[in-house]
Amino acid sequence: MERLIQFTKIEAAGNDFIFLDATDIPVDAQIAKQLCARHFSVGADGLIFMNGLHMRYFNADGSEGNMCGNGLRAAVLFSYIQGLIPHREFVELEASDGKHLVRINTPDDISVEVIEDPNSYFIPDLSGKITADLSVLGFFNTGVPHLVLKVSGDLQKTDVSGIGKKLRFDSTFEPEGTNVNFITISDDRSIQIRTYERGVEEETLACGTGAVAAYIATVSEDNVAANIQAKGGRLKVFKEETRLFLNGAARIAFVGQTVVEIENR
Repeated sequence: MERLIQFTKIEAAGNDFIFLDATDIPVDAQIAKQLCARHFSVGADGLIFMNGLHMRYFNADGSEGNMCGNGLRAAVLFSYIQGLIPHREFVELEASDGKHLVRINTPDDISVEVIEDPNSYFIPDLSGKITADLSVLGFFNTGVPHLVLKVSGDLQKTDVSGIGKKLRFDSTFEPEGTNVNFITISDDRSIQIRTYERGVEEETLACGTGAVAAYIATVSEDNVAANIQAKGGRLKVFKEETRLFLNGAARIAFVGQTVVEIENR
């Protein structure tokens, strides 16, 4: 059955998300797959169903994720506009992996708790699987799995899509696979990052959980904030006690209506 629905599209550091009201639209992975298809529909990196202060996140390929860092920031802006989140106060917003502290000061200053500082990680042996200008910093779970690689050469010339796709499906990371982050560190200690995202299956303009993984991999001092430059914009990761927060801007790109196929239930 075809149905006309309303949606909101929000971008956060270039990560773009479609928002639907889960009290009006059935939560369905196929709807996410339909609407996220670029050139054929609205187009986005992911789709988020909102029910009050609860979000369910789906990747562009229809797979469901436990959470999404930039999607969480976009959800804060969406909820704020709906009048569900107060100004300049920490509240809890729930994703599939649990509750997260969030706060909006302005649309340019949105902070979300991504994860408690992980207790463990490992450095996988990728000998023969990566180029000589790459070194492995570690494999982390920041709500979703992330491999972090340091680039000794030019980050902009790195084959993020080719190497990322190969490692994303490598047997080392079975059964879930992994996101793959490529980083360099500037003299001022800021981090430049490019990310190949599973579920989208290509490089995205930013990845919030990837930025947090890069922070864990490179920042050893407690309570030190790090500026992280992605293709789609600047992010900041900071730590309060054991909690890791992601900060940055989010913006409504547009609102509209579209038609989707909804199964009769």
